[in-house]
Amino acid sequence: MLVHPTAEAGQVFRNIDEHRREGLTNLLQDLSIDELTGLLEGHRALRAVRARHLAKKAGEAQAATTEAAER
Repeated sequence: MLVHPTAEAGQVFRNIDEHRREGLTNLLQDLSIDELTGLLEGHRALRAVRARHLAKKAGEAQAATTEAAER
């Protein structure tokens, strides 16, 4: 089943996103430089591990495809 949000639903999503951003802005303003640096390092670490995980999964999928093709 394919559904499409109405214009009203789209506005609800935009309001939720705006509220989330405002809340995040308020939180970030209260962090020290050291805390912001740590947050940035943490985000970079998560991005790196996500990339490694995706590469591993892609390699596993490729190996499975190659193995299936060889049968």
